[in-house]
Amino acid sequence: MSSNKQVKLLAKNIFNSCKKNGVLDETLLRKFVSLLAGSGESVAKHILNNLESLVETEEKKNTLIIESAYELETEQLEMIKQYFETKENRKLKISFSINKDIIGGLKLSLGDFVQENSVMSNLATLENIMIYE
Repeated sequence: MSSNKQVKLLAKNIFNSCKKNGVLDETLLRKFVSLLAGSGESVAKHILNNLESLVETEEKKNTLIIESAYELETEQLEMIKQYFETKENRKLKISFSINKDIIGGLKLSLGDFVQENSVMSNLATLENIMIYE
């Protein structure tokens, strides 16, 4: 096995060992990162880079991104979050932002899943239909 594959495997094993019931234990991960950063080993930097990539992927997978043209009430955000937590059978974080470009409606993203039901996306669909007919 190449050393790059070994480093990736080691990083993945460290990352997985920092999970409790499928949820990343950030405190435990910080301890591993601190140990690696202070080790002075040249391979530690490569392991840390791989760990960073794994954490970013995990964050993306567990963060529901909600975009709206207007401010939403906390109760509305919680209802959307609860719907996706039930659907995905896991706890999620929420990232909310106002995006005036969508004009109205919502754009929801979770990992690779994107659902856009906005005025802007409907106008773009209509434009495509008119161009190709």
